[in-house]
Amino acid sequence: ASGRYSPGPGMAAPSLAWVPSHQITRESAHYRLLSQDQNPISLLQSLKTSEYVSFLNAVAKTDPYGLWRSEMNSYPSDPKDACGISRTGTSGSYSYSVASDRANRPVNFVSFWSACRFTNWLNNNQPTGILTGTPELDYGLTEGGAYTLNGETGSGGASITRNLGAKYYLPSEDEWYKAAYYKGSSTNAGYWGYPTQSDTAPANVAPPGGSNSANYYDNGYAAGSPYYMTTVGAYANSRSYYGTYDQAGNVGEWTDTLYQSGSSDRVFRGGAWEGGGMGETISSLPYIAANSRTYNHPQTSLNDTAGFRVAGIPEPATVLDGGNPPIEAAPVAGLAAESSQEVASGQGRLSVRNRRAMCHRYHFSPRASRRTSPRPLAACPAARASRCPWSR
Repeated sequence: ASGRYSPGPGMAAPSLAWVPSHQITRESAHYRLLSQDQNPISLLQSLKTSEYVSFLNAVAKTDPYGLWRSEMNSYPSDPKDACGISRTGTSGSYSYSVASDRANRPVNFVSFWSACRFTNWLNNNQPTGILTGTPELDYGLTEGGAYTLNGETGSGGASITRNLGAKYYLPSEDEWYKAAYYKGSSTNAGYWGYPTQSDTAPANVAPPGGSNSANYYDNGYAAGSPYYMTTVGAYANSRSYYGTYDQAGNVGEWTDTLYQSGSSDRVFRGGAWEGGGMGETISSLPYIAANSRTYNHPQTSLNDTAGFRVAGIPEPATVLDGGNPPIEAAPVAGLAAESSQEVASGQGRLSVRNRRAMCHRYHFSPRASRRTSPRPLAACPAARASRCPWSR
């Protein structure tokens, strides 16, 4: 079956914000959950419409799994809601496009299963091929990878979980939560009330806004006509501690966590540009708060506020630590250099950059790359200076 697929132009390598590992504890008035997951992840910003179009053009010349929905192009009851993906041609030769003014806004009307298929495509190195509707034949395109889907597109699939060894996947609720609300700086720093590093509700104002702003509905739209959804990362001053944007609004996002035992509903997180209820008059602010927990049906709850972001295993040379610029993992020969400031002061210590580089080399060396948890902290050259991300 491998001969059926070929590498495609795909999309650019995902730009990921790094979320270090440690035990995640979440407490609220409604529930208390302790996660034992010790693995570091990277979290992609909200998926852009243009990125989903690349996926569709690579695999959906036929579309047996419903990856494209007509609502993506024109939502009959309210055209402003669509993300703007148009489809032309007939089955076997479908082609997809999006206007340039919508390309960098988040994709919506995506079901949980379509989001899973996108991550499978990433795991399979973004191949091109024609879907047949037979899961065994489509395994190397969309049916295998992070999730073994077996053609699932409906209300079943409660037993489908993330496969071991997945490189890209939908974040779990814990992973999404930590990226959004964690205060950072130490292992037990606690959590903010909102994903903008604040315990005060963000303002629903047009971007770029201030240091605590987001695109959500509350007695009015933040962005308004003609797009309502803002470009990904438009609220540049309102990111989380780990450098993620838009977890407070724009579109809600799928996680791969089951809402409760015995149900196939998946936890759905984040606020949205639109309100709810008749006439869209219900504020989406409550869904932004850390103590809010909601769910959606994996197939039928695909609507104008349903988007997603991708999590994955961090690459050693593209680590984003607490919103700082990516740090290159330096070669061994370059690790002994000292910053001019430290030399001038007589401190004789490695620079912050080089301590971090040593840390990354230690944790991400080839021998450690297949480990299921980070190497012990004791021997990490950056841990003693509190610059090791795993010590947070």
